[in-house]
Parts: sequence; structure tokens; C-alpha cells
Amino acid sequence: MLLSESTIFVEDAIRQMSTTPKLRDIEDFKKVQKTASSNSEVNIFINNVNISRLLMLVSAKEYKDLFSSFSSLASWTSLDLDVDNNYIQLNGFSKTGDKRFDMFDMFVNQQPVSSQLINIIPSGVAAFSLFCLSDIKKFREDYGKYLNQTGRLRNYRKGMGRLKILYGEDFEDVFYSFFEGEAAVVSLAVNNLDINKDKLAIFRTKGSSMVKDNMLKMLNNYAKQNMKPLSYYKKEIVIDRDKSFDIYNIAVNDIPYKLFGDLFSQVPANYFMVVDNYLIFGGSQKVLSDFLHSYVLNKGIKSDILYKDCSQLFASKGNYKFYSNTSSALPLLTNYFSQEVKDMVNKNKENISKFYSTCYQFSSANNMIFNNLFFMYSESLKERPHTIWESGLDAGVKMKPVIVNNHNTSEKEILVQDENNNLYLLNSLG
Repeated sequence: MLLSESTIFVEDAIRQMSTTPKLRDIEDFKKVQKTASSNSEVNIFINNVNISRLLMLVSAKEYKDLFSSFSSLASWTSLDLDVDNNYIQLNGFSKTGDKRFDMFDMFVNQQPVSSQLINIIPSGVAAFSLFCLSDIKKFREDYGKYLNQTGRLRNYRKGMGRLKILYGEDFEDVFYSFFEGEAAVVSLAVNNLDINKDKLAIFRTKGSSMVKDNMLKMLNNYAKQNMKPLSYYKKEIVIDRDKSFDIYNIAVNDIPYKLFGDLFSQVPANYFMVVDNYLIFGGSQKVLSDFLHSYVLNKGIKSDILYKDCSQLFASKGNYKFYSNTSSALPLLTNYFSQEVKDMVNKNKENISKFYSTCYQFSSANNMIFNNLFFMYSESLKERPHTIWESGLDAGVKMKPVIVNNHNTSEKEILVQDENNNLYLLNSLG
């Protein structure tokens, strides 16, 4: 049965049914069709080459090129839809084209990985995207093939050439010498006046001293070219009297984008810092400082109530993971779409917000990509409490907190004891 509000579309569909090749004869479609579950409520089949045309119709003008790249994601995707009281789930396989090199081909030869970078992502973030690699050398080779297939290799090499002139080193070679196969884009919050202001790019490295030595060597080369000391580009962020971190102005604002393309295209990266074995880029000293406060207080995403609901549905290993908190990230997500879509979302915001988070994971499997997408739902909206600061204790509070004066600074602090008889002195930062 064919249904449409337009007779033209029905007539066009009938004509296509009599043409060749027929859908059932397309090899990539046949392969994903075999993976569809007969027990699911609905089976959805997506022609990835054509879906980008539909997405571009509803995209914001400045993001049409981004949505057009969806045509090179894969060839066909099969998704099984299932509905639960607490979520809507879509899962299934994507098949890349046999006669071209698709985006998913960069991950088909990667084994699913258990992420370590997830441990440094702060609690309460609006959204994050994270990818994990098992074979960095193979990914670098395949990324070059993808850039060549999509006509972007020349611009990529041009960008790397510019970085070499600025820093006196082959930035790509230096980066891959310490890169440990995990990268993420994290939106700490969403400011309606500047959607991308609070974004970070985070890379796991082989070690803090190795990455810091290499980054500072290149930055020092740049400083010498501009006849300035390295200290000119350095700023110390003091968290408290015992903890401080160095933040550096990297002189250009798009290094993550130059290295990895669209995933990092909206991440301002004027500054960088090294925390443990992670290289972190941000658009301002403030956004890096905000991250550091969460890091020092050990407020990780794994303790986030909303994320926990998603993480229980994720596989322990994967190659890509996306999470968003709807109430925080909705302006960020709708920013990619046309004004008509934004108006529709705002009109139905109360109902849409009941889908309080979106979780997506993909992994390589059987020479294809397995997708797992959840829209978490609750009638009673869940929202994380908005606190000025928080501090985690190892156990429940045993005594009534007492306000005391710090004998060194004269500042007010809180003294409290937990049920394990640990005594805590908490300052204004938690």
C-alpha cells in the first residue's frame, strides 16, 4: 500500500516499482535486510545516500554542507524499532558501499573498545560525543582514504601545512605520536547567545609529560618566531592553595577541526591544557577553568543520574558514543535546523522534554556497523538540581555540618563527618 498527500509522489513511486534495478536486487540493501528482526514492532530501512537530501531540506543554511556529508556515512541502514515504558529504542546495522569508501569504513576495521576517556567527562554536561579506536595507525590510513573520497584531502594537507609553518614541526606526526585512540567533544553547558562557547575537545594521550613536552616545544617554536617568551602564552589557574594548572594560548583556534574534521568543527580551541594523560582544548580560559573545578571535585559523568539511565543500556565496549541531556542541550541540537523546525520544537517543548536524554552508540561488527539509539522517557521530568557547588563524600553524613573559620585565610568553611568517620573541611569551591 502506498500512501501520500500528493498524487505526484504516488505516481512516481509506482513508476519506480517498474524500473530496474529493483530494491530487492541491490546487494547492500539485501545485506542489511537480512539483519532486520522479525520480532520488532517496526523495521526501518534508510538509504544513507538519499537521506541527506531530506535532512538538508530542514537544516539551517550554515549546516547544509554538514548534513550533505551524511550521504557518505554508509550505503544502507536497517533499524528495528521497539517501544518500552521508559524509552524508545532503534538498533540495527549499517552497510558501507562496496564501490566507495564511506565514513563508517574508518571504523569497520576497528575493534570495540572500553572507554577510559569517559571517566574525565564532568557530571551535568549538556552533551558529549566520543570515539574510541583500537588501531590508530589503521584509522589514520583510512581517514586519508575518506578525505580523498570526499574531495577534502587537499584542504586537510593545506591545514597541516599551515600548522607546520606556525609551529616548526609536522603537527600531524607529533600528534599521532602521543594520541592514544580516544577523542571527545563535550558541551559543558549551552548559552543561547553563543551555542558553542562552552565546548571542549578532549584527547587521551600516552602520558602527560610526553604530550606536554611536545606541545610546549611546538608552542615555543611559535613564540620564538614572534619574538616572545613562552610565558607570554601561559596562564596559571589556581583552584585552591594546593592545586593549580597551566593553560596555554595555542595561537590558532581550530586544531581539533584541522585534525579530525566535522565532529570538531564547532569547537573553539584557542587554549589548551594537560590534565593527567589528557590534552584538552577550549575556547576560553573560563571554560577550561570550569572543567577543572569539576575535575578536582571528582564530579564525573558516571555519577550523573540522567546519564546512568543511558549507560545501563550501552554495551561495555564500542567505537562511538553520544549523549545529550534534553533540557540542557535542546538549543544546541535545534541550532542545526531551520527556523520552522525550531518553532515546531519550541511549540512542543514540554512534551519533547519528557524524552529527557538521547543516547547513541555504534560498534564494528561482522564487517558492518551496529547502531544502538535510545530516547529515554519519563512522564515526570527529571532535572538535575542547580547547585552553586557540590562535594562528594565517601559515605552518608553522620553529623550536622559546622561552619568554621579557616585559620590561614579567615574564610568560612564547612566541617562535616561521614558515617565512615572521615572528617572533611570544605572550602567555597567544594
